[in-house]
Amino acid sequence: MKTNQRIWGGWVLCVALISTGCGSEPNPVSFDVSGTVTFDGEPIPTGHIEFVPLRGSGDPVFASIQDGEFEISADGKRDGLKPGWYNIKVSGFDGVAHVDDNNEINHRGSPLFPQYETTKMFEFEDTTLDIKIEYPDSR
Repeated sequence: MKTNQRIWGGWVLCVALISTGCGSEPNPVSFDVSGTVTFDGEPIPTGHIEFVPLRGSGDPVFASIQDGEFEISADGKRDGLKPGWYNIKVSGFDGVAHVDDNNEINHRGSPLFPQYETTKMFEFEDTTLDIKIEYPDSR
């Protein structure tokens, strides 16, 4: 009888642990990052930004850039950033659709600059990040 009680108790404990992890509350160990990206003082029309953890483990976090703005939210459906050092990669495009060499429509347009990279340490707090990309020979 005690064996059945232990098995039943084990199942109740498992269900309780699983159900507490399936809510829609924000991830308590990640935070929001939003900001702007400019190239030679102008907002990037379209692009993407990638945050790659440098130390420890974790998957890269991506966001689209639209009209120079991006946002990564720890909203419960996806993770934001976790504290630590990140390699930040930015690609920006002019937003003018054209037909590429493979006869396919490229909606992002032409690249504005080579991929830009920088590193930054993030603390455990919501952060606003403004990235200013300038290349001396870009104009």
